[in-house]
This record gives sequence, structure tokens and C-alpha cells, in this order.
Amino acid sequence: MINLHVMHSWGGGLERWVKEYAQSDTRDTNFVLKSIGEHGTPAKQIHLYRHIEDRIPLRMWELDKPIVSTSATHLEYRYILQEIIDVFKIDCILISSFIGHAFELLHTDRRTVIICHDFYPFCPVIIAYFKGNCEECNFSHLKTCFAENPVRFFPFTSAIEWMEIRETFVRMLKGKYIPLIIPSPFIKDRLVSLEPKLADVPMFVISHGISPLVTVKSLSTELQAPPKNRPRIMILGELSTHKGLELFGQICDRLCEVADVYLVGCGDDGYAFKRKRGVTIISHYKREELAAIVDKLEIDLGLLLSVWTETFSFTLSELMSMGIPTLATKIGSFADRIEDGVNGFLVPPNPEKIVLKVNDLLDDPKTLQEIRDRLSSFQHKSVEEMVIEYQERLENEAFDSQKIATLIPAKTLPQDLDLEQLQLQIALWQHELADLRLSHAKLANQLEYKEFYPNWKISKNMRVPLSKRFSMFKYAKRLFPGLWQYLRNLAINFKVLY
Repeated sequence: MINLHVMHSWGGGLERWVKEYAQSDTRDTNFVLKSIGEHGTPAKQIHLYRHIEDRIPLRMWELDKPIVSTSATHLEYRYILQEIIDVFKIDCILISSFIGHAFELLHTDRRTVIICHDFYPFCPVIIAYFKGNCEECNFSHLKTCFAENPVRFFPFTSAIEWMEIRETFVRMLKGKYIPLIIPSPFIKDRLVSLEPKLADVPMFVISHGISPLVTVKSLSTELQAPPKNRPRIMILGELSTHKGLELFGQICDRLCEVADVYLVGCGDDGYAFKRKRGVTIISHYKREELAAIVDKLEIDLGLLLSVWTETFSFTLSELMSMGIPTLATKIGSFADRIEDGVNGFLVPPNPEKIVLKVNDLLDDPKTLQEIRDRLSSFQHKSVEEMVIEYQERLENEAFDSQKIATLIPAKTLPQDLDLEQLQLQIALWQHELADLRLSHAKLANQLEYKEFYPNWKISKNMRVPLSKRFSMFKYAKRLFPGLWQYLRNLAINFKVLY
């Protein structure tokens, strides 16, 4: 079969999943369709790749009307997709993300599945988190989220427009056989709680596979591991807000009283703790070096502090594969995958309870060793095994029972003509609206700058906040939001760039 993987170009675990799937699939051909854009406009171009490792696309289309989030209807995208299907004989479409794409993907006669790496396109902030994990999201919630949520990936889209995106998405899922593939069982309950209409949509659990961790003989960068005098805790992976940045900030000092803490792969966010005594930062690493790093550090306990409901977590998979006992917050896929006291430990995402649990575990090395012994025989599902499960699902006869017309039908029945004309007109209006929205955003930024600097000329660059230019300001903004807002207001009063 010939598959078409649909994804964004933001990287992360989603790109890793598509890459490992394509590399491990020895039976089928796997094309990749990527949306290419910038912040606020994720699709200015659409790129088609023969192999996901390719740097140069096989085909490239410049969109006359960029996609600012996800388009319910997009004529240009419709013809691009139909051309790809016809020319490259696509059999199956595997949608990993709708970001920068259009729902025309759901209108084809090809076997189609949606892989739920997150909660998009139902949720505009992707992770369904606003002042806590969202349990419901009606129009009032959505409107408040758009106004107050600091996480804004799609600034040119309104709550009203998102309700239309959401309703169109749900309607299409209920109108034909398009199963959702969920990597963890909890996702079904979470989606249905957010949108009860999804209760009848077919959902199947296929957990992610991972490629084996290899061990290199030497590291690309020198790693100094001092003599081990105390227990060692490792927080592996990104340390952004939703991954537990603020939670770690609340418990950091107390953890450092009883153990040395290593932030491995934390990225730039970890530098907020650079001067903390007892904290060692390894901001980036190559995946093939991870096992060697962990061996050298002699880690006693892994710690995962995500405050949002992770849909899977490659990080947990790697910790378990390396035999490291892990304490994780009792939410999302962590609660699905960890059997407390058997293959790891769970704790509510509460600072006091986390510190208490860490102290108990470090005082009980026998229990940690028992978990380590059990994990020594743990075998994670391979990517090859996962690919076979997907192939079996895509060969399901249920797809053949609900075929619909192609994107661009050869003939149009008279009674369908008015509906098609209306759909075309709506698409044209949406294109015009996208243009107006982009123009409005540019003018708004220019006017804001003009207000600060009366002699400023339109030809000058937009203002760039200090939090975008210097990482230290970004950390201050995240860790001390109240102080940051005070300084921001002070800067505005004195007409200073903030």
C-alpha cells in the first residue's frame, strides 16, 4: 500500500513518531505531507516528501490563502490533495496533525485514520489545559480561554471560528468511518468528556512503539560526574510549563536537600535553575547518547512532573527501557502505564505530596531495587510491532462499507449543485477573511509601535519584546508573572520596549 502521512513542521514527539514509523515500515511506501509556515500562520506552503528524511520536497505548493490554524473548507488545499492522490496513487491517509491543513483530508475515498498525539483540533491550545486540565469546553469556556490563556498558537483565529472548526470536525467523524487511533486508553474518556458527541466515534488503542536505545562508547561532549555522595534524581526531557516547570520550581530546594538533581534534555527552560546548588543541567543530548549519560550519572530515581494529561510519553518509555524506577504524576497516560509499586510510582501533582513521596522512596533503596529488577526484563513494544498493528487496522473491511465520493467529483447531480455552489462561496469568503485577518494583525502591531515612538516610520521592523530576544527575560516572565506584569506596565508608561 501507499500511505500519506499528514503532519505539521513543529518537530517534537509527533515528528519522531512519523519518522520511526516510516523507517520501520518495510512493506509499504510512506509519503509525508507537511504544512510549512510561521508562528500564527502554520501553513504558507504545503510540502510533499517521498521520504521523511529528505530535505528537498518532491512537490511544493505556495498557498495563495495561508491557513492560520485549520481550515474547515479550503479550495486550494482540496485540489492539491486530489492531485497528490491521483498522481502518487495514495491508498491510505494517516493524519498525525491537522495544524496547517484542511478538513478536505476527511472528504476523500481513501482509508483514513487520525492518530491522537494530542487534543487538536478540538482544543486550540492542543493540550486541553487552562488553569488545570480542562474537563469541559463549551463556547463560554473557549471564549475565556482565547482571552486569558497565555498559550496562544493561533492568534488570528477567534472562539467563534473555533466552534465552527470543532463542529465541522465532529460532524465529519460521525458521517463516515474514520477511526481515531489513541496511544493510551484514557484518551477516549477524556475526549468524550470534552465532547459527548464523540462517544459513537470508533476509537482503537495502539500504543506507540519505540526504537531501541543504543549505547555509544564515548560522548560528543565531556560529562563530569563527581563522586556519588548522595542519591541522584533525574528529570528527563523538556521542562516547559505544562511539563512541570512551575511545579519543579516549588519543590526544587527541598529536593536538593536530600539528593542531587539532574535536568537532562530540559532545553533552555532549565537554565532558570542554573545557580541552584545541587542542580546539574544537561540541556541537550543526542538520543543515541542517552543510555551512556544515564550509566555515567548512576541515577537512582526518575521524576516526571507533567501537569497536563500526556497522551503517551516517549520519555517514560525510555526511562523504563533503561531500568530506572520512575515517579510520575498520576494523570493521563502515566496513570494508564504505571502500576504503582510494580513498575514505577505514581503521585498526585501536588508539591507537598511529591516531596513526601520522594523522601520515602530515597529512604527505601530496597523498594527501588525491586522495581529496577522487574524493569530489567521489561520489553517495550517495538516500532515494527506498532506498524503491523496499524497495517491490520487499515486493512479492516469497515473502510469499504462507507466509501464516499472523491474530492472533485467528475459529475455533479442537479440536486447537489446548489449545495456545492454554497460550499464554494463559503470557501471564498473564508479566504478573504484570512487575508483581512492577517492585514489587521500587521496594522495593529504597527499602530502599537507608533504609539510608543511618534517618530517611528512604517518601514521599520516590528517591535520585538525582550522576552523574545533574551532568554533570561523569558525565564523571569514564566517564574514571576506578577513581577513581570508590573515591570511591563512600568515600561509602557515610560515608553520603553519590554
